[in-house]
Amino acid sequence: MFLAVDEQQIPHIPTVSHVLTDLAYGSAETRSFIESLGMTPVVPPKSNIKNPWSYDAERYKNRNEIERYFRRLKAYRRISNYGQTVAKF
Repeated sequence: MFLAVDEQQIPHIPTVSHVLTDLAYGSAETRSFIESLGMTPVVPPKSNIKNPWSYDAERYKNRNEIERYFRRLKAYRRISNYGQTVAKF
């Protein structure tokens, strides 16, 4: 059974334009995959890279806020990932 829904009732979902990643995801393959999805990777190059690329340093600083948010979520034991599996229950 499907209900008819007016499109104005559906909230607007924003599109993702940038992907903030850690240094571990700075490989050329990962960056090209993100770009193939139509997004811009925001990851600084490692210090030992021969041809460093440019990145949005101000956006990268905001990655810390996202990590703190997930840390707060994980503080609740219901949604924490302490390695609990269904077999333990």
